[in-house]
Amino acid sequence: MLCGGRGDIAHHKVWVDDSNVDDPSAVWDPKNLVCVCQTCHNRIHSTGKADSSATADGYRFDDEGNLIYIGEENKSDKIKWK
Repeated sequence: MLCGGRGDIAHHKVWVDDSNVDDPSAVWDPKNLVCVCQTCHNRIHSTGKADSSATADGYRFDDEGNLIYIGEENKSDKIKWK
């Protein structure tokens, strides 16, 4: 869950990738953006979402944005938006 604290990063709810990078509604639509703190942004990208993942299984980003191996047994549940 998102912490509810002060946000400083715009995160795309529908992640931008090769299939939608040229779609202004995916990249620039305010309805696709949420402001989150760095810790929550790292958490979002480390746990993925139902139809996508920023990292391979068993890996995540730490609080400094470094990719680290956590092992298969430590994978987290998917993010749920408030």
